[in-house]
Amino acid sequence: MNIEAELEKNPYHRNHFVYNKENDSYICPENKELIFGGNSFHKLNKQKSSVYICKDCPACEKQKLCTKGKHRQLHVQTREILRQQIRERLNSLEGKLKYLKRMRIESVFGNIKHNLNYMHLYLKGLAKTTAEWQLICIGDNLRKIHKLKMA
Repeated sequence: MNIEAELEKNPYHRNHFVYNKENDSYICPENKELIFGGNSFHKLNKQKSSVYICKDCPACEKQKLCTKGKHRQLHVQTREILRQQIRERLNSLEGKLKYLKRMRIESVFGNIKHNLNYMHLYLKGLAKTTAEWQLICIGDNLRKIHKLKMA
Protein backbone atom coordinates (compact mmCIF):
# COMPACT_ATOMS: atom_id res chain seq x y z
CA MET A 1 0.00 0.00 0.00
CA ASN A 2 1.40 3.39 -0.88
CA ILE A 3 1.59 6.27 1.58
CA GLU A 4 -1.12 8.37 -0.12
CA ALA A 5 -3.71 5.61 0.24
CA GLU A 6 -2.75 5.10 3.87
CA LEU A 7 -3.06 8.84 4.55
CA GLU A 8 -6.56 8.99 3.05
CA LYS A 9 -7.63 5.90 4.97
CA ASN A 10 -6.36 7.11 8.36
CA PRO A 11 -6.97 10.79 9.21
CA TYR A 12 -4.87 10.38 12.37
CA HIS A 13 -1.75 9.21 10.57
CA ARG A 14 1.41 10.86 11.90
CA ASN A 15 1.80 12.87 8.68
CA HIS A 16 -1.39 14.78 9.53
CA PHE A 17 0.24 16.17 12.67
CA VAL A 18 1.63 19.68 12.11
CA TYR A 19 4.90 20.76 13.71
CA ASN A 20 4.96 24.07 15.62
CA LYS A 21 8.55 25.40 15.71
CA GLU A 22 7.86 28.12 18.27
CA ASN A 23 6.65 25.73 21.00
CA ASP A 24 8.56 22.62 19.80
CA SER A 25 5.29 20.72 19.69
CA TYR A 26 2.91 19.03 17.27
CA ILE A 27 -0.77 19.81 16.68
CA CYS A 28 -3.06 16.85 16.03
CA PRO A 29 -6.02 16.90 13.58
CA GLU A 30 -8.32 17.63 16.57
CA ASN A 31 -6.21 20.75 17.45
CA LYS A 32 -4.75 19.16 20.58
CA GLU A 33 -1.10 19.86 21.37
CA LEU A 34 1.53 17.14 21.68
CA ILE A 35 4.33 18.52 23.84
CA PHE A 36 7.94 17.37 23.96
CA GLY A 37 8.23 14.52 26.44
CA GLY A 38 11.90 13.65 26.16
CA ASN A 39 14.37 11.75 24.02
CA SER A 40 14.43 8.06 23.27
CA PHE A 41 17.02 5.66 21.86
CA HIS A 42 15.95 2.60 19.87
CA LYS A 43 18.41 -0.22 20.53
CA LEU A 44 17.70 -2.29 17.40
CA ASN A 45 18.03 0.40 14.73
CA LYS A 46 20.30 2.60 16.91
CA GLN A 47 18.32 5.76 16.23
CA LYS A 48 17.65 8.69 18.52
CA SER A 49 14.19 10.15 18.50
CA SER A 50 12.20 12.86 20.23
CA VAL A 51 8.97 11.79 21.89
CA TYR A 52 5.93 14.08 21.81
CA ILE A 53 2.95 13.25 24.06
CA CYS A 54 -0.62 14.56 24.06
CA LYS A 55 -1.93 15.11 27.59
CA ASP A 56 -5.47 15.95 26.34
CA CYS A 57 -6.22 12.49 24.91
CA PRO A 58 -8.37 11.10 27.77
CA ALA A 59 -10.83 13.99 27.28
CA CYS A 60 -10.89 13.67 23.48
CA GLU A 61 -13.83 11.90 21.83
CA LYS A 62 -11.64 10.68 18.93
CA GLN A 63 -9.11 8.95 21.21
CA LYS A 64 -10.09 5.43 20.15
CA LEU A 65 -9.49 6.29 16.49
CA CYS A 66 -6.21 8.07 17.15
CA THR A 67 -4.39 5.80 19.61
CA LYS A 68 -4.58 2.44 21.32
CA GLY A 69 -3.10 3.76 24.56
CA LYS A 70 -4.08 6.46 27.03
CA HIS A 71 -2.07 9.21 25.34
CA ARG A 72 -1.04 9.66 21.70
CA GLN A 73 2.71 9.65 21.22
CA LEU A 74 4.81 10.64 18.24
CA HIS A 75 8.37 9.35 17.94
CA VAL A 76 10.22 11.66 15.57
CA GLN A 77 13.67 10.42 14.58
CA THR A 78 16.48 12.95 14.39
CA ARG A 79 17.07 11.97 10.76
CA GLU A 80 13.44 12.80 9.83
CA ILE A 81 14.51 16.24 8.57
CA LEU A 82 16.97 14.61 6.18
CA ARG A 83 14.31 12.19 4.98
CA GLN A 84 11.96 15.07 4.23
CA GLN A 85 14.66 16.90 2.26
CA ILE A 86 15.37 13.76 0.21
CA ARG A 87 11.63 13.26 -0.46
CA GLU A 88 11.36 16.84 -1.71
CA ARG A 89 14.37 16.35 -4.00
CA LEU A 90 13.03 13.09 -5.40
CA ASN A 91 9.56 14.57 -5.97
CA SER A 92 10.95 17.48 -7.99
CA LEU A 93 11.11 17.16 -11.79
CA GLU A 94 14.91 17.09 -11.79
CA GLY A 95 14.92 14.45 -9.05
CA LYS A 96 12.47 12.21 -10.91
CA LEU A 97 14.59 12.37 -14.07
CA LYS A 98 17.77 11.54 -12.15
CA TYR A 99 16.05 8.67 -10.33
CA LEU A 100 14.79 7.17 -13.61
CA LYS A 101 18.33 7.24 -14.96
CA ARG A 102 19.67 5.75 -11.74
CA MET A 103 17.08 2.93 -11.77
CA ARG A 104 18.24 1.82 -15.22
CA ILE A 105 21.86 1.64 -14.08
CA GLU A 106 21.29 0.14 -10.64
CA SER A 107 19.03 -2.64 -11.89
CA VAL A 108 22.02 -4.14 -13.72
CA PHE A 109 24.15 -4.15 -10.57
CA GLY A 110 21.28 -5.45 -8.47
CA ASN A 111 20.73 -8.31 -10.92
CA ILE A 112 24.41 -9.24 -10.94
CA LYS A 113 24.67 -9.09 -7.18
CA HIS A 114 21.36 -10.69 -6.16
CA ASN A 115 20.27 -12.99 -8.98
CA LEU A 116 23.70 -14.07 -10.22
CA ASN A 117 25.05 -14.14 -6.64
CA TYR A 118 28.27 -12.17 -7.23
CA MET A 119 28.64 -10.59 -3.80
CA HIS A 120 32.33 -9.76 -4.10
CA LEU A 121 35.31 -10.17 -6.37
CA TYR A 122 37.67 -13.03 -5.55
CA LEU A 123 40.90 -11.83 -7.18
CA LYS A 124 43.26 -9.14 -5.89
CA GLY A 125 45.00 -6.38 -7.80
CA LEU A 126 43.62 -3.87 -10.25
CA ALA A 127 44.33 -5.89 -13.40
CA LYS A 128 42.87 -9.13 -12.02
CA THR A 129 39.74 -7.53 -10.55
CA THR A 130 39.16 -5.64 -13.80
CA ALA A 131 39.42 -8.90 -15.76
CA GLU A 132 37.07 -10.68 -13.31
CA TRP A 133 34.52 -7.85 -13.51
CA GLN A 134 34.66 -7.89 -17.31
CA LEU A 135 33.99 -11.64 -17.34
CA ILE A 136 30.97 -11.12 -15.07
CA CYS A 137 29.65 -8.39 -17.40
CA ILE A 138 30.26 -10.54 -20.50
CA GLY A 139 28.33 -13.38 -18.88
CA ASP A 140 25.45 -11.04 -18.00
CA ASN A 141 25.35 -9.64 -21.55
CA LEU A 142 25.42 -13.14 -23.08
CA ARG A 143 22.49 -14.10 -20.83
CA LYS A 144 20.54 -11.05 -22.07
CA ILE A 145 21.30 -11.86 -25.73
CA HIS A 146 20.24 -15.47 -25.24
CA LYS A 147 17.03 -14.34 -23.56
CA LEU A 148 16.22 -12.00 -26.46
CA LYS A 149 16.82 -14.71 -29.08
CA MET A 150 14.58 -17.14 -27.19
CA ALA A 151 11.69 -14.67 -27.10
